[in-house]
Amino acid sequence: MKLTPQAIAFHATGLILAAGTLTFVVRGLFISEVIEPCSTRYDEVTEFTVDYGKGPLSPAQLVAMIGANQRGVSQYAKVVRVKGTASPHALRIALHQGGETRKVPEENNGIGFKWAPRDMGGAEAACLAYSIYLPKNFDFGGGGILPGLFAGKPLKLSDTADGKTAVAQRVVWRSGGGGNIYAQLPGYDVNGGTYLDQKGIEVGKGRWVKVEQEMVLNTPGTSDGLSRIWVDGELKIDKRWLEWRKHDQLKIEGVLHDIGYAMPRRAVHPPKNTVVYITPMELRWR
Repeated sequence: MKLTPQAIAFHATGLILAAGTLTFVVRGLFISEVIEPCSTRYDEVTEFTVDYGKGPLSPAQLVAMIGANQRGVSQYAKVVRVKGTASPHALRIALHQGGETRKVPEENNGIGFKWAPRDMGGAEAACLAYSIYLPKNFDFGGGGILPGLFAGKPLKLSDTADGKTAVAQRVVWRSGGGGNIYAQLPGYDVNGGTYLDQKGIEVGKGRWVKVEQEMVLNTPGTSDGLSRIWVDGELKIDKRWLEWRKHDQLKIEGVLHDIGYAMPRRAVHPPKNTVVYITPMELRWR
């Protein structure tokens, strides 16, 4: 068969298109999508400050700023000067062995309060960032919790989420020291919640570790929500196709600032006296 110049040009164009498609497919198999930390992608931001310009807040000032909706802050939390991180001050939380025993897991020790900025305005997506410091001799014990995001009403760690009035996610450490995101969302009526990643993350000791978490609510009726966590700027958990909520009236309200030894549905106590340091939280939303 005699090829005309037009036929040659046609086949050449087809080969170029096929090669381009193959290159795109191969790149998709071997090159992961780069997702920048959420702190770089949100414009609206506010900070939970622990100083007033002239120095750190006193325990009384800290309690007054937080309000009555708190536990353990006056007994166990203190603003101290720190080094090695961007903030000059941080909260020092004392975790005491043999603290009082309660039925609610997260109320056995540590601190807890709700931070819901008024100007957040009912967000569909949010980004929470802070740095934590665990001493080199920190004992992970039976597991514990760190601050996370919530939508609707605040949930206790043992509560079940219905996707209509409340959902939440928290960063947790496990007994072996690995971290994870514990999500309370519909579909887990028996267990109350779920760990979003099988592998989890490593929780470092003896150094400041920056933690960023992102929560994006789904379109009601569609499983297009997500949850992510970055550690020192590196994406560690990227969980998609989540159905956080059942209707669009449920919005992200703020932060559950729980820190202490606790695990869902069982009591956990500090194995020894220790401390946790956490920098002022930065909350972003849209």
